[in-house]
Amino acid sequence: SYIHPISIFHGAELYVNGGNYYYSRQVRLNLYIIKCFTLFSTSG
Repeated sequence: SYIHPISIFHGAELYVNGGNYYYSRQVRLNLYIIKCFTLFSTSG
């Protein structure tokens, strides 16, 4: 599983700061990136 440390840190920070809208967008982006990486890893 591919998880970017910076994404986790910034995601947690944004959540603590109450930026829920931006946090949800960030999570969706991370899920999209992870989905792409899993597609590449399974096809390759």
